[in-house]
Amino acid sequence: MTELFKANLGRRAHPPTMRWLLTMSALVAVMLLGVATIAGALSDSGTVDVRVPSGDNTTSVVDVQTDNGAFVSYFGDADTTFGSSGTGVFDPFVRLQADGTEAGYNTNGALEFDTKSGKWTKAILVSYIPQRPCGPGGTQTCFELFNDINESNAQQNAKGRISLNEVEVWYTTNEFLTGYPFAGEPNTTLEYDFSGDILINDVNQGSGRGDLRYQIPIDGGSGVTVPENCDYGNPDCGTYFVLYSEWGTTGIAFGDDFTSDGGFEEWKVKVYPAISLTKTPDVTDVCNDSDTDVTYTYVVTNNSPGGDPVDGTVVDDNGTPGDTADDVIVGTFSGLAAGDSATFTSVFIVDGTRTNIATASATDPNGETATATADATVTGHDCTISITKVADETDVCTDGGEVTYTYVV
Repeated sequence: MTELFKANLGRRAHPPTMRWLLTMSALVAVMLLGVATIAGALSDSGTVDVRVPSGDNTTSVVDVQTDNGAFVSYFGDADTTFGSSGTGVFDPFVRLQADGTEAGYNTNGALEFDTKSGKWTKAILVSYIPQRPCGPGGTQTCFELFNDINESNAQQNAKGRISLNEVEVWYTTNEFLTGYPFAGEPNTTLEYDFSGDILINDVNQGSGRGDLRYQIPIDGGSGVTVPENCDYGNPDCGTYFVLYSEWGTTGIAFGDDFTSDGGFEEWKVKVYPAISLTKTPDVTDVCNDSDTDVTYTYVVTNNSPGGDPVDGTVVDDNGTPGDTADDVIVGTFSGLAAGDSATFTSVFIVDGTRTNIATASATDPNGETATATADATVTGHDCTISITKVADETDVCTDGGEVTYTYVV
């Protein structure tokens, strides 16, 4: 079934035909083998128009939504509102290239369809995909993906038009995953599936800031889930993120040719710093009004996926949340390499139950920032003592005798 799908893709099949083949392939895989799972996937669709005027790379179209809430944006290269596209800001993980239509996905295994080999195609963990504020006001959280679209002569003629028609996210424990749609592959699930028409006019020449941004909701009960230990930058993540996409299959109903002209399309992520923080007191129980010295140990770790060093500080709120006047800087770090940790200690006087909250802040060489918090509670209680004294003899002769006293405190 996969080979049939591939053959139709090569003939620039009409989108419904391609999607029918994909759906039937996945359905047969689940019915026969019951392993590669699609039942829990977030299904998405819609027509999304993020075209900017031809030749106008000062314009951006931002946060146009799909039917089920993904946010799609196209950024003009000369529109500096949305940040730098300088060296080290982005890291690619899969490149596709074909004339007419194209499809493929990232893996360390055998490549399929129109996926190109090289350092730009590789398996990546879920923790490598930024989980960023998204939507109006940044009230949601999304997986943030970018695509560098490279349609030739984009600003000279209509060749810049292209469509994105399928976006799928699969989770797997197999970094060498192959055989799309992964029939019979254990521990492999389809988490997100967009089928529709995203209309693009690539006005940017060369490699830019990412051109297309695709944000998939992961919170609020209506988005995809994040596997355990796979928050951004978490070194303990063991689940891989596989992104499958199809391009160039939008039909003539929109009046334009949206097929690929042979330039590559490259999925990548913007690289942000990521840090973690732990905080541990040497005493967790004190007497009320005892003015006990408690030593807190702070460990900040640089988990940045991009490997950049970070500079920053660790600040403790000194037991008074929200009152910055009482904040205490317990340590600073500079050039903390990815994978390394810095340890600090601070002593506070504690005379009752109290929770101290520490915040670590870090900045990488690209000016991107990250924060992490950790809290620790010391419990206070009323300390009282009692004493009893009992003699083993209560009656002795006047000339004396031995008496043993027992004291219990």
